[in-house]
Amino acid sequence: MGLNIVFLLLLLHFLEELTNLCMLLLRALKPHCRGKLCVCTRPCACAFVGWVRGIPLFLSCIFVPFLFFLSLFFFSLVRIRKHFAMLTFPGFVPLGEKQSVQAACEARRRYLAAHLVPLYANTNPTELWNNIVKYREHSGTDSNDCVETYEELRISYKGYKSMVYNLVFHMTIEEDKAAPASERESRKRLYFSHPFLSPATFLSFPRAEDGTISAVPMYAFAAKRLLLYRLRIKLELTARVVPMVLQDPVSKVAGQLRCPPSASSPLSNGLTQDDIENFLVELVPNLRLVRDIPPWMQPYYLCHASRKFMFMCDTRRTGAIAIDTMMKSDVFSELLRMYESDAQDAITTFPEGCTVDVAASHLVADTGVDDTVAALVISYEGEGNHPDDMYTVKALEEETVLRVRRSQLYWNPGSTEFLTQDVLSMDNWFSLPLMGRIYEHYTSLDLDGDGVLSIDELARYCDSSFTSLVVERVFECHVPHSGKHHVMDYKTYLDFVIATEHAATLPAMKYIWSILDLEGTKSYVTVDTLRGFCKEVASELIANGLMTDISAQSILSEVIDMINPKWHEWVEFDDIVRSGHQATVLPILLSYRNFYAYDCREQTAAEANDEYA
Repeated sequence: MGLNIVFLLLLLHFLEELTNLCMLLLRALKPHCRGKLCVCTRPCACAFVGWVRGIPLFLSCIFVPFLFFLSLFFFSLVRIRKHFAMLTFPGFVPLGEKQSVQAACEARRRYLAAHLVPLYANTNPTELWNNIVKYREHSGTDSNDCVETYEELRISYKGYKSMVYNLVFHMTIEEDKAAPASERESRKRLYFSHPFLSPATFLSFPRAEDGTISAVPMYAFAAKRLLLYRLRIKLELTARVVPMVLQDPVSKVAGQLRCPPSASSPLSNGLTQDDIENFLVELVPNLRLVRDIPPWMQPYYLCHASRKFMFMCDTRRTGAIAIDTMMKSDVFSELLRMYESDAQDAITTFPEGCTVDVAASHLVADTGVDDTVAALVISYEGEGNHPDDMYTVKALEEETVLRVRRSQLYWNPGSTEFLTQDVLSMDNWFSLPLMGRIYEHYTSLDLDGDGVLSIDELARYCDSSFTSLVVERVFECHVPHSGKHHVMDYKTYLDFVIATEHAATLPAMKYIWSILDLEGTKSYVTVDTLRGFCKEVASELIANGLMTDISAQSILSEVIDMINPKWHEWVEFDDIVRSGHQATVLPILLSYRNFYAYDCREQTAAEANDEYA
């Protein structure tokens, strides 16, 4: 602001000098006018004198405010540019530095790939727990390495530091003191800057009077971050899409995938669906029950699992997502609920009488590598949850008794009724039984067996409960045309399932919104359009005998009351988001069974209460 005032003072000084110059000109003209100008030319001279006299006033009234605001704009622009230069923009790297930055990124990936084994060794949750037990605070009566309860596990700062040095540097504090000073300083800097095992981690937990902290919460905190650190390394090595900040403009024009930039790690590569599938392949041994997937089913499971990441995280539909976006999503948390840090804990015991699959090569030599046959578990040795435990099974078709290792058994849909709900996890998208049910439904819809679905075949989805208008709009908006045939493949089918099963999420709301937007406005849907969808639902309810006195207007009234739009003639997308009833409103516009379940919700709740009583 001070610079603006200085500039204004200089401008006023300039105008003052200009005024003085004009006054000198007036004085020079006055004697000349008195004696030598004729009558006819005197008015012209006087007019000229008046015009010259008005110049300073004109400049003061017009140009001074204009130049003042221009100066304000100029200095504000300079100040804003200075602030912008202080920020880190994920989408800008100077052209001359692109090659050096890209070389540094490649060097980082090569380093991670070369040091993968020691990095994993230093981030093993099992080793972390063993070191906590080793360096815990011993009580007066605690002379051995066992404790009665987890609450008794406490650790002092001295024990915490010894635990970290042994886990990260593989040495004791005494060995570190005997090392050269340069090495000690290097380890000290790493210890104090460690992302989740620094002294700050110890100080973040409540301490007792003796200065110790509870070891179990600290272990849970560190183990989770160790796991995320290991998964982040895997994703960094798997991602292939070059970030926008390092892409060549020529390659952008050529159609290269443009991954949205990440604010926290703009130089990390992006992930395609194939990259996510490659990442999931490495996690399969640690996923409960998924580790027992039959070989022929694995490609379908990988497509099933990766598709939800792409649907939920790739909101711009660029074909790639940032690593940060994936790891911060609810879908990633859902995946971690199926993950076991120790692969041994992911092995499930198949009880006696359970149906499993075994490789067909145990019965017939000349079969395919991925072929399996169903078998019945007769007995097993040990606890049945170790890869080398022997199982005795009987093939169902040829009634041949076989002895196979636990690692040679595969999951079969018939085993569902023998396993607990915790193992099945049917409410988790990454559950193998849930994936099997969705894939089985897809194959049952495919009447001609060509591997894709037509409009008539998709109309049978969910017992033909979706209205014909909705099915047609799904193909119109979300199924790409492939030549003369307009068919839905498995990936597109999974998008449809995810959208209809998770209608409360923002990507699903956008998916369904495009179905409702018959006019193609992309900003609002008229009430008359909604009446058309309600009319379809009412017709199906009457045709199937579920309701006889229902009308489109009554359904529309329910919908409008729940949405409560800002304008009575149309509904905007923000109205649905603001209503908080998107999980109810959107499904009842698609399926008549959804509206029937909504209309009978009170009766269903009353029956459930009677059963509970």
